[in-house]
Amino acid sequence: PSVAAAMGDYLGVPTQAPSQDEGDRPTTLVFFHTVWDSSLGQSVHVVGNHPGLGNWDPEGGLPLQTNDDIFPCWISQKPLVVFLHDQIEYKYVLKGSDGVFLEWESHDPNRYLVASGVQMTVEDDRGLHRDKTNSAFGDDEEQEQEQGEDRVEATASIRLRSPALNTMSTQEKLTFLREMEGNVSINQNTTIFMIAVQLPVRLHRGPRGWVVDDKGPPEEMYSTLQPLLREWRARASGKVVCVGWP
Repeated sequence: PSVAAAMGDYLGVPTQAPSQDEGDRPTTLVFFHTVWDSSLGQSVHVVGNHPGLGNWDPEGGLPLQTNDDIFPCWISQKPLVVFLHDQIEYKYVLKGSDGVFLEWESHDPNRYLVASGVQMTVEDDRGLHRDKTNSAFGDDEEQEQEQGEDRVEATASIRLRSPALNTMSTQEKLTFLREMEGNVSINQNTTIFMIAVQLPVRLHRGPRGWVVDDKGPPEEMYSTLQPLLREWRARASGKVVCVGWP
């Protein structure tokens, strides 16, 4: 991300607008996974030192959900929205079927997280939810089909969870990226390596070999980087090496 901000600087795109209040600060969407072998009708919540976590009031907090396929895992369906780089302390609590607080988890000291990136998942279940989800797949063909559907759903989910990013201008996005990581200095001799599961470009075979389409993938997950990469190649004659899919 800091490379994108550096490209913006090199190309003359302002990336640091003065922040007037906390409403201008970039935020992180935080999702929680944990394990609690609860009884029928009971529920698990996240409580901590944030308004979205009830400010340590065990009668409040962020509710988690479970089902027969993932129990005893509990996961958050709605994210906690916190400011980027903020440290949050929290614990899990158990509530009865009537919503009344029953007990705190025995974990000591308090759990904590540092908000990082646009979105993050805190796996206090040590990956059990992922293991249960993966084990639900059938044979290879069925698994490939379901994983493809999951990727489409995940893309849509990211888009829904990040409405603020979709409305940001290029300058606002670059400011957000600079907040995430430190400054990077580049020049016309710099080679940019883009490493991602899904690249910000399309790749298709033409009559003379493979052709890169700068319009990017249909999901437009990297719409911030596409114009910067085009400008980088056109104006700075910079080299871009993409490693990933497709």
